[in-house]
Amino acid sequence: MTEATAPETPPTLLWTDAFPWLGTVPGLDANQPDPRWAAPIADTPDSKLNEVAHEVALLAIRYRPDSHVASVFPRLPAELNLQNVDIPARHKNVLRRHELATAGDLAKITVTEFLESWSVGPRVLQGIFAALVEESLASTMSGATSE
Repeated sequence: MTEATAPETPPTLLWTDAFPWLGTVPGLDANQPDPRWAAPIADTPDSKLNEVAHEVALLAIRYRPDSHVASVFPRLPAELNLQNVDIPARHKNVLRRHELATAGDLAKITVTEFLESWSVGPRVLQGIFAALVEESLASTMSGATSE
């Protein structure tokens, strides 16, 4: 007779699993990382995810200006078609104008280069990044990686 094994418990995924750079974002004490990002993603209520996605997008713009956009969203599958991301047509046009068709193409541009380009202001970039945060969370929660 074989012994039944208990189903595996899925790993608890933290915000820093999806966005490792969040571990370096200072909290209220500028000498310590913000402890919110060491919390499980699943602890964030669904009703707050959009708000948190926008906050992560703003933090990326503020704390990762010299990083390639792909490194800000390391869990995005490289083959993800950016035209399929749920963003307004204006944002899709910005991606198309920069010849960014897939998530893998995000390695071609830094946050600052993106922000300083024509017709891309902080609000447009935040909107694009917030959508990429949500796509990253979906990839992280489904176990997909870009590696």
